[in-house]
Amino acid sequence: MSVYRFRYLRTMYDKIVGIAVEKPSGELMMQVGRQLIEFDQGAPKLEMLHLYVEKIADKPAFKALQIYDVSKIYTTKTFTTCQQLMDEGRNFLV
Repeated sequence: MSVYRFRYLRTMYDKIVGIAVEKPSGELMMQVGRQLIEFDQGAPKLEMLHLYVEKIADKPAFKALQIYDVSKIYTTKTFTTCQQLMDEGRNFLV
């Protein structure tokens, strides 16, 4: 079974406002707010995402979300959608 790795994008108050998911193929997809972004193999690695948080947060489309940092890396074998993982995260990070 395939393993998906992911990190939450959070505000200063630990509210989840986005997620970055690394597919088993190594490709990265992100949902920031309601916008879904898919990258190819040239995307930054999940481990390095913390270096790009400020750049993402400064984009006009995402400024209102007040992205502050990213969570540690989690894994799942039951990935369906980014929104589902964000909803599950809200339940256990509260």
